[in-house]
Amino acid sequence: MKDQKTKKIPPGYKQTELGIIPEDWEVKRLGDIFDIEEKVKRECKIHKQKIYALLTVKLYAKGIIIRELVRGRMLIGKKLYLVNEGDFIFSKIDVRNGAWGFVGHMNFTSLISGDFPILRLKSQLADRSFVQFYISKKSLWSYLQNISEGTTNRQRIGSSELLKNAVIILPPLPEQQAIARVLSDVDELIESLSKLIEKKKNIKKGAMQELLTGKRRLPGFGVGRGYKQTELGVIPEDWEVKKLGDLGDLYAGGTPSTSNPLYWNGPIIWLQSGRIQNNVIKKLDNEITITEEGLKNSAAKLIRKNSVLIAITGATCGNVAFLPFEATANQSVVSVVTNHNNIAKFLYHKLLSERPKILQLQNGSAQGGVNLNSLKKIQLFTPPLPEQQAIARVLSDMDEEIEALEKKKAKYENLKKAMMQVLLTGKIRLKNFAKV
Repeated sequence: MKDQKTKKIPPGYKQTELGIIPEDWEVKRLGDIFDIEEKVKRECKIHKQKIYALLTVKLYAKGIIIRELVRGRMLIGKKLYLVNEGDFIFSKIDVRNGAWGFVGHMNFTSLISGDFPILRLKSQLADRSFVQFYISKKSLWSYLQNISEGTTNRQRIGSSELLKNAVIILPPLPEQQAIARVLSDVDELIESLSKLIEKKKNIKKGAMQELLTGKRRLPGFGVGRGYKQTELGVIPEDWEVKKLGDLGDLYAGGTPSTSNPLYWNGPIIWLQSGRIQNNVIKKLDNEITITEEGLKNSAAKLIRKNSVLIAITGATCGNVAFLPFEATANQSVVSVVTNHNNIAKFLYHKLLSERPKILQLQNGSAQGGVNLNSLKKIQLFTPPLPEQQAIARVLSDMDEEIEALEKKKAKYENLKKAMMQVLLTGKIRLKNFAKV
């Protein structure tokens, strides 16, 4: 058995507790590459007039942020600890969420509470960027969850010694730095796409504010026309104020009996209100479906494609969506099937911009619903059909551009995950470090 196992190890690799890794790589404990600072040495003497930055670890985003800036007199009597640039801060609480980060440059004297161990990386052994990428791996957080105490939602590491025993695979320092550079390049690309997406979204938001209110007219529209005063404000002369109920047919959906299996798993898509996310709805591989019998024997109604959907109850209340395919929906969703004088895509964008009006119709608490009749009375100003079509095209083109960028970003995020999987484990070596 031993010989068979040995044969599976490629030349230049070795078996370790973390699996097969390159011969010149090592398995280290976090305690080997970090010094865990004694808190007593970091306890800060507070000066009343000085301003301090109180730091915390941002959950999910994995980074150190300034929680607040506080004048010293407000901190007298509290045990707080000095934090330096390059310190690694880890939350003993909320282990499940992987709350950690390296401290960057701060313009104020920075302090943190005793719930956060302060670690200092031994730079002669490990590269900060490489360690940062490695520590983001799920396998490490699985280990930390296993050694933590408390409830699932509030897990705590009781001892710094346990943290010291978490394991990490380390290549030689030059290879760490090379791997970190490659992954950082992908990160920069992802970050640049994120900024571009945000810029495009802001451009679209500005275009919606101008085009959907008539403040700016597209070329060929409104030539020689002025503006007029209405109950909703000043609008172009050739636009009209109409109620939502005048723009098409509105109706709520329904749910077939869940106790009757003959009503479910048929050919008709059935949407829940959670799918209404201010988006163009995409078909899923695992759609909930109902049968013709389920449709006939319930309040559910067939919604034609190119309709607008509005969530009227629950957490998504007020959300809007565009439905490009035929479907049904539950009773928490209102469908708007536009008449021949109105374009659904225009109405979709218009209702997105009017969400506050919908939310004002909620009954009772934040989870309260919106009455269908009240929804029909919402007033909107609408341009003539050709201008609706033109505005809808412009805004939809912007949506498609943003969606293409988001897909590109997701592609690079997946690429980064795949690269981390092979580069941080040594399964693939960078060219200058691979053993021949």
